[in-house]
This record gives sequence, structure tokens and C-alpha cells, in this order.
Amino acid sequence: MNLDLISEKNLNNQLTNDMKNNEISKNQNDFIGNMFKNAINFGVDLGLKSLLPDLIEDQVIDIKNSILEGGFKEGVDTLMKKVNEFKNSITGIFTGNFNNIQEINTATKQGGIIKTVSKGLSKGIDTGAKSGIIPKSIGGILKAGKTTMLNEFSNSLESQMRKEIQKFDTLNDLNKKWYDALDQRNFDKMTKYTEKISTLSKDLVKFSNIINETKKIEELHNFIKENNSFDFMVGTDGALMKLD
Repeated sequence: MNLDLISEKNLNNQLTNDMKNNEISKNQNDFIGNMFKNAINFGVDLGLKSLLPDLIEDQVIDIKNSILEGGFKEGVDTLMKKVNEFKNSITGIFTGNFNNIQEINTATKQGGIIKTVSKGLSKGIDTGAKSGIIPKSIGGILKAGKTTMLNEFSNSLESQMRKEIQKFDTLNDLNKKWYDALDQRNFDKMTKYTEKISTLSKDLVKFSNIINETKKIEELHNFIKENNSFDFMVGTDGALMKLD
């Protein structure tokens, strides 16, 4: 039985209604943007504490805010442009969105990202020094030790991506377990996995294939529950039909 046919037409319509391509794009951009913001903040914060261990917390905060304001005033717009340039170069993208978490991971690791952050740090340090918020002596230390902040930025980005990839690995494992339970006709296990799949899917960055797969599992699960039967077939139009 080809389960890939299940309500393909309905699923595609549902996808169009619930989350259009531009909404998926916004979700992906928000995810990447927030990840960059966290990594920049984390990288500057830990880098400052490593390079200037004798500064009190308030001084670190003032210098960090000065660097972020002076070097990254436009937020992560420039970084997002680099990511989108990479995305547009990927073959096989027809919706204008990333297809999976691995593509996002690759996009955030391209060389242009580090160069852009490095320029932002230099600009932020120079701006802070000119305004007097960052003493020139400290500015020199920060310029010389800029690699420390860049390394912390990269480490934070890698850590965030690793956690997200692990979530998708967990989702794939749950999907497999659900299909195994379906083969065993174990509805209790199917219910347990369906609930976990639905909950986890809501917490993930969105991809159209993941949305479709989750809806397919939910639809098939509900069909079996409502008909109290594992005896069904999938029509050529993707519709589920109970076998008498």
C-alpha cells in the first residue's frame, strides 16, 4: 500500500491554507535571525569576559551594548542577505525556502557570515572608542583579541544548530516508531507517538515536507481511530477508504 498517496491533494491544499510559502519563509528567517542574534550576543559577552577578566559586570554590559549598537545597528539584515544569497544558489529549491535543517546549517557556516560578523565587531569597537564608552586601551585589546569573540560566536551558532538537528533526528525516530506501531496494529503505541510527533513538530523550524508528513500521520491515525479499524486502502486520489 502506497501511504505516500494519502490525501496528497488535501494535504497540499491544507498546506496552502495553513502555512503558505511566504509564511514558511518568514518562519525560517525568524529562526535564523534569532539564532544569529543569540550567537552575536553570546559571542561578544563571553569574548569580553575572556579578554577583560578584571572588568566588573556593569562595565562588560556597557561595552557589549556599545559594540552591538555601533557594529550591528541594522540587526542581522546583512547576515540574512548572505544566507538568502546562499539559499538562492541551492539547486532544487522551487518554493524559495530551505528544504531541510541541513541546508540551513550549511548556509549559516559559509565564510561570508564570519567575515560579516568580523566587520561588525571592528565597526562596533571603533564606534565605542570614538564615543568614549570604550577606553582606547581596551579598544586595542578587543581589536587584537577579536578572534576570541568570533570563536565564541561560532561556538554558539554551532551549539544552537546541533540542538535543532537533534530535534529533527528525534522527530524522524518518532515517525519510524509510529509506522512500526502501525505495522504491529498497536494503536496505544501509535497514539503515544502521534502526540509526541504533534508536540515536537510545533517547536521546530518549518519545512513543507515535515508539515505534510506530520499531517499525513495525524490524518491516518484519526481515520483508524474514527473507524475503529486497521483495514483500509488508499485510493488513487489519495483518499482513505475503509475495507468492509
